[in-house]
Amino acid sequence: MRYLGDNVLAFRFKQNDMIAATIRDFGMPETIPCTYTDDLLPRNGDLLPLPSFNWDHRVWLVPVYRHNIAAITSFIQEYHFGADQAVLGYLRLARESRNRPSAFAIIEDIILANVCDHPLLAGWVTEVSDGTPL
Repeated sequence: MRYLGDNVLAFRFKQNDMIAATIRDFGMPETIPCTYTDDLLPRNGDLLPLPSFNWDHRVWLVPVYRHNIAAITSFIQEYHFGADQAVLGYLRLARESRNRPSAFAIIEDIILANVCDHPLLAGWVTEVSDGTPL
């Protein structure tokens, strides 16, 4: 397992349909009750990238978000995936940034942003303002 940056972890393992199904479930968005009907509405369902298998490198690419970080952490422990310091540090920072406000700093014409689990804001910082999301 490796941290690839941009809130993505890469998992490599021998063919195991149960593990692959669990990884696919990490992409299921949270639901919220609609105030006008009894339906449940997907939260960011069409906006967040889903876990996918990269055939060239034979790894699963798993985006890490607020709704799946606890499940990913327990998944790593349950299946004994090896984690290096970069992965452990990233997961620790991701857990600590939950439910915190985003913050920005401009240092020597560079925008640094702690976007705290907000992929749209992170994309805007990276693509539009040429900054670096932390």
